[in-house]
Amino acid sequence: MKKLLIIAFLVGIGSGLFAQKKFKQKNPNLPYFEQSKFHFGFLLAVNTSGFRMKYDLTTYDSLISLTTANQTGFNIGFLGSMRFNDHFTLRFLPTLSFAQRNLNYVFEGNPKNVTDTRIIESTYVLFPFLVKFRSKRYNNFATYLVAGGSFGLDLSSQFDVNNEVAISKQVLKISRQNYFAEFGIGTDLFLEYFKFALEFKYSHGLNDAFINDGSFWAKPIQEIKPGMFTVSLLFEG
Repeated sequence: MKKLLIIAFLVGIGSGLFAQKKFKQKNPNLPYFEQSKFHFGFLLAVNTSGFRMKYDLTTYDSLISLTTANQTGFNIGFLGSMRFNDHFTLRFLPTLSFAQRNLNYVFEGNPKNVTDTRIIESTYVLFPFLVKFRSKRYNNFATYLVAGGSFGLDLSSQFDVNNEVAISKQVLKISRQNYFAEFGIGTDLFLEYFKFALEFKYSHGLNDAFINDGSFWAKPIQEIKPGMFTVSLLFEG
């Protein structure tokens, strides 16, 4: 997570310097871009995913801690936007997202504690609808805010797996359907042939996605809500 934030910060600084250079131009790029009501494009993104959990460590006498280790993944998707006016745009971004979270169970041992990691992988098909509020354009640069909601379908969900197997082979079951509230910030850069955007967004899971089937790894967990921080590059024509 820290490495991703550092990379995002450095990219943001680079974009700001690039934008300052563009401010000096007398003839803006794509001067008629905003006269079109509809625009389309694609996105590439890096994500870091985690869980917000509620759990009970007293479930097992030897269980000392239960934590989530965020992991890095990536997104690819399409972009469709409908412009209302100079400041407001409705965006639809169907996205394929690859995510992973590791749950670390630490058990008291003799002579030392034992950590067992359970890996939860997700392949989301996401359907976000976002409202974009953009500042006034200055030559080839503008800033914006986005907010909205998203429905996610986890194609890798193992919700129907039979866990009546050895403990080492049991899996943690996550619901296939997920709902998110999304909000973020970004910058628009109008280049010679297309518009480029750098965006930072957080997706906040709204529903309890955990399916507790009473198996060994599931018993201590009471609730799981997914979350994802995304740094996106958007290309729009």
